Amino acid sequence: MNKKKILILDESEEVHEKLGVFLEEKGFKVYHAFSGEEGIQNIFSVLPDCVITEVLVPGKNGLELIKECKMSPRVSHIPFIIYTILYFKEEDIKRGINLEGRFFTVKVDAYFQKPTPFDLILKKIREIIGEQKPKEEKRGKVLIIEDDIDTIFLLRKILEGDEYVVEYIQKGHEGLRKIEEINPDLILLDYILPDTDGIEVLMRIKEKHKDIPVIIMTAYGSEDLVVEILKRGADDYIAKPFPISREILLKIQENVKKRRKVKGQETILFNMMEMNDWIIGKYFILENLQKKVLSLEKDTEKLVREKLEELKHKHMKMKENVTIIKEDMSLLLKNFEETLNDIRERFAYLKPDEEKFPERVRDLTGRIREGLQRIEVLIYKIKDKLSMLEE
Repeated sequence: MNKKKILILDESEEVHEKLGVFLEEKGFKVYHAFSGEEGIQNIFSVLPDCVITEVLVPGKNGLELIKECKMSPRVSHIPFIIYTILYFKEEDIKRGINLEGRFFTVKVDAYFQKPTPFDLILKKIREIIGEQKPKEEKRGKVLIIEDDIDTIFLLRKILEGDEYVVEYIQKGHEGLRKIEEINPDLILLDYILPDTDGIEVLMRIKEKHKDIPVIIMTAYGSEDLVVEILKRGADDYIAKPFPISREILLKIQENVKKRRKVKGQETILFNMMEMNDWIIGKYFILENLQKKVLSLEKDTEKLVREKLEELKHKHMKMKENVTIIKEDMSLLLKNFEETLNDIRERFAYLKPDEEKFPERVRDLTGRIREGLQRIEVLIYKIKDKLSMLEE
C-alpha cells in the first residue's frame, strides 16, 4: 500500500525530528524543508498529500508559499495545515492574516499554535486527506471476554444497536492480547472462563491498564463475591441472567464516560506538560540571550572606554603639537618682522635721493614697497590665526 506523503516546512530541527518521527510511526512518508524556497521545490516535485508549515520560515514565508501554491492548478488541491508559534484568532484565519504590514487571504485547512499534542494534528491530517474516522469515535469500543456464544450474541445485539463497536474473545489469555491490539474503551469480562478465572484476568488488566473500566459478568451474585470483585479492581458488575438492555447500556455509558473524562484530563495534563517544556526551553533561550546581551554590553563599555582614552591621548598630543607650532610660528613671525623693519629703514634712507634714480630702478623700489606691504598684511593674518588657536 502506498503511504500518504506529508511535507513538513519549518526552520526548527526539533519540529522535524519529533513531529516527523511521530508521523512516520503512524504510517506516513515524511518529507522535510527548512525554507520557503525549499518548500516550494518539494511541493512541486513530491506532490504531497498534505503540507504542515510554520508561518515564520526563511525566505518566502509560509503564507506567501500557500498563496503561490493555491494559484497553481498543479498543486492548488494540496491541503495546508499551519503549525506556528504565532497566535491567530479563528476570524483572522477565515478573513485574512496581517503579517508585518502585509495582508494575506489564503485558504488554510487547519491551524495549530505551538506546542500542540501531535495526536490532534494526526487526527486533523486524517480528516483532511479523507481517511475514514474509526467507528469507535462515535460511542466507544467494547471488548467482550466471554465463552458462551449466546451471551456474546445478546450483548453484541444490545451494544451494536446503540452504535458501539464490539469485539469479542472467548478465552482469558487471548483477551489480554486483544486488549493490547485494540485498546478498548470498556471490557465486559466473564467471571468464569475456560482457560482461567475472571479475577486473574481482571488483576492482569489493571496492572497495565488502570484507566480501562472493567465490568465483571457473573451468575454468582452473592454479596461477598461482589465485594471481592470490586476490591480486586472491577469498576462494576452485571449479574446473570442479564437485566433489561437499558440497564446494561446505562452501566456501560457511565463507565465509558468515566474513562473518556480521565483521558481528557490526561490530554490536558499532557498539554500542560508540553507547554511547560516549551516555556522552559524558551526560558533557557532567553536566559542565554540575556547573558550574550550582558556580555556584549560589557564588551561595548570596555571598547568605548578604550576609544575615549585613545581620543583623550590624541587630543593631548594634538594640543602639544599646536603649542610647538605656535611657538615656532611666533619665532618665525618675529624674525619676519625684524627683517621687514630693517628693510623699511634702509628704504627710508633712499627716499630723498629716489628721484635721482633711473626710471627702471624707481619702478623696482615701488614694487618692493608693495611686496613689503603684502608681507605685512600676511603677518597680521598669521597672527590672527595663531590667536584663534589659543582660544
